[in-house]
Amino acid sequence: MSHEPAVLRNSSNALQKSNIASGTRDDRNGLNEMLKFMRKGDTVLTYKNDRVFRSLKNMVELINRFNETGVHFKSLSEPEFDTTSANGKFLLQIFATVAEFERNLISERTKVGFNNARKRNELLGRPTDSKQETIEKYHFAKHLYENQKPFN
Repeated sequence: MSHEPAVLRNSSNALQKSNIASGTRDDRNGLNEMLKFMRKGDTVLTYKNDRVFRSLKNMVELINRFNETGVHFKSLSEPEFDTTSANGKFLLQIFATVAEFERNLISERTKVGFNNARKRNELLGRPTDSKQETIEKYHFAKHLYENQKPFN
């Protein structure tokens, strides 16, 4: 948080939350605590969007949650992301539409892939059972682990 502007560090009437977690994790303690604490009329203020959102889908979900709660969102370094203005809301709706479009494309491509695999008589899904060689390797590895003998 040391590189973020002083306005975030020195805000006297703000609840400051930060996370030390992987960028891909959605279960971040600081975010979860903020979501529990926020009330109607609050504003979530961030230095950059990537400090709050982990993906386009995550952004849309969180902005929808903010809107349902009556909470605004502002980004200091990206002023176009501001749900207190009509332009900011419009831009976020465009992002939501793009995210929905992306999900629909993925769904369509998956269905086409499944249909093509069926036409080629390929098996779909997870294998129903393991090959004998795989089972033997598993038992050998388990034996080595249980006996704690180094593998030479």
